[in-house]
Amino acid sequence: MKEFLEPDLGQEAIAQFSSHSSKPTVLTWCGMNDVFAREQRTMLGHHIEASTKSATTYNRDAQLLLQIKVAKVLQMIAEDERDPDASRASRLSKMLH
Repeated sequence: MKEFLEPDLGQEAIAQFSSHSSKPTVLTWCGMNDVFAREQRTMLGHHIEASTKSATTYNRDAQLLLQIKVAKVLQMIAEDERDPDASRASRLSKMLH
């Protein structure tokens, strides 16, 4: 994140920024649609459920596959298919139509 901000803000200004809140933001956006199953959102948050522990441990591409889905969610937002700032009622109405 800091690498993206530095050209516009400068090195001193970016020192005040952190990516700490990015994790819950991305997890919230990914939970606003049907792209991810619940277990996948759990893995995206770097947690492993007992039922998927073995499969996740031995699948070296588990996070890579999740990142493809994150890219899809970001693309949906960029193309105005999803608006993470919309109210729940508005999102529901759009999903039903």
